[in-house]
Amino acid sequence: MPAITGFMEHEYKTLVNEIVRDAIDHREDWIDDARQDGSAWKLTVNKRNMQVFRKKHAESVSPSTSSSSSLYTFLTVGYLSTTIDDLHAALHAPTSHDDQILHSLVLENEFLTSHVLQTLRDPRPSLDPQLPDYFGIKYIKLRMPGSRLGVHPRDSVYLEYLTLREDKVLVRVVYSIDDYLSPPSATGGVYRATLRDVWLFVPAPNGKIQVVAKTFHDMKGSSPKYFSDQSALSFWRVYDKLTSLSYVRRLLSVKEAGGVGRGSMSSLARSMPITRSSIHRATVQSTSRSHCECCRRKFTLFHSKRYTCHNCSMTMCSNCHLRVQYSVQTDEDDAISIEKLHATPMTTHYDDFCLACIHRSKETFKDFDKVDTPAQDVEAWEAAQAEAHKAHAAKLKQAATNAKPVKTTYTDDRGSEFELRLSKEDQTPVMEGHMDGGSGHHATPERISELHEACPGDEHVFEEMRKSIAIQESILSAMRASWHGHTEQEKYVQTRQSAQFKPRRSEYNFDRDSDRFEEVVE
Repeated sequence: MPAITGFMEHEYKTLVNEIVRDAIDHREDWIDDARQDGSAWKLTVNKRNMQVFRKKHAESVSPSTSSSSSLYTFLTVGYLSTTIDDLHAALHAPTSHDDQILHSLVLENEFLTSHVLQTLRDPRPSLDPQLPDYFGIKYIKLRMPGSRLGVHPRDSVYLEYLTLREDKVLVRVVYSIDDYLSPPSATGGVYRATLRDVWLFVPAPNGKIQVVAKTFHDMKGSSPKYFSDQSALSFWRVYDKLTSLSYVRRLLSVKEAGGVGRGSMSSLARSMPITRSSIHRATVQSTSRSHCECCRRKFTLFHSKRYTCHNCSMTMCSNCHLRVQYSVQTDEDDAISIEKLHATPMTTHYDDFCLACIHRSKETFKDFDKVDTPAQDVEAWEAAQAEAHKAHAAKLKQAATNAKPVKTTYTDDRGSEFELRLSKEDQTPVMEGHMDGGSGHHATPERISELHEACPGDEHVFEEMRKSIAIQESILSAMRASWHGHTEQEKYVQTRQSAQFKPRRSEYNFDRDSDRFEEVVE
């Protein structure tokens, strides 16, 4: 690899530090300018918790080789339900092997190859030893959209700087450099692209992570500009993958640490409870299993597809597995020369993981919790509720033992057909059977008064039960709203609206999309 002089390394450090400081200081100005009416920014994507703006770049990086004179700078603003630690684990790739796994998971079919050319010294010490910074030079080659139409691949040599700043702000900088490696010849069919990205991840007051990403890509060559804008390198294309990228990489790292290939017992598998089936799990072939070990579903003629977990060798069905596809260098021990970086042979791997391993990798992730409950008073509230139910059951048992048995028939005072068809909410409470084996009966008003006399001063128990039921109903309503975007009452009102009062479809879609973006008030 070309040697980096002290002067060049100092220039690179100064460059990335200026980009980081400018992004942190002007983050709010970028957002306000993009949302201001009459600005040069135009809203192009408006999805749930994500907005994408674009404006024409002031000047092209290389007008002679640019694919179009009107290149765009994109600004992405949104929120992610994850943590800074998880984002750092997802984006930190100090080796070529890690970088290839990262880009193959993010870019998917558009990824061709990538390498870590040189790791430079960190411009500043990391604020958290558990979240180390990274500063180095990398190479990437990717397939462009429209490759079947003759669009050539692109590659780039860039500086990557991943750092954690004050207030737990995570910043990732990607900046192309052209003086490290000469671009490939035109006869090779590969064009050198220019990448300038800065990603900011800031903890928000609502517990989520605010994301602000400003990107500029000049793919060069003669391909249509539409293909450049639709490239998987665009941040808004990989936005939804960041929350799951960390635990997928954790699954792959556990597999590599515990052993490669089926039949190996990793540390994650060894942490599972030892059973008779787990002892022979690694030795018994998956084709001989008669049922799925996750959901216990039996394999039949129409449900016979079997998979084996790469971590714990558990046999699972098609509904209980996750297939991860990634690409790495075929022979990692072979050194690749600079002239053949773009032609590195890559091997695609398909790893299957069971639900048990997936859930263990998600244990520390908060984005899978639909309802956030305050950490304090939860245990105390559950203990108080349990004590109240226990005391109430003891009082009812004592009262039922001392009371006279009541004969239950269908010809008593409440035996009318209308009363028998009452809903559960309108019926009188049903009492448990007596200790002598008698059948249950409905409590009459006289019976309820006898219970109150037997349990004086215990009216607060029923009030606590009503409160607990109301709390459970509110939690269920919040879960439905978080999953479906509305509550059952709102859905009922919407379905009852008359057709003449409904807005036009285009206006309805615009109002719906504009209201879905979540704002955070400082």
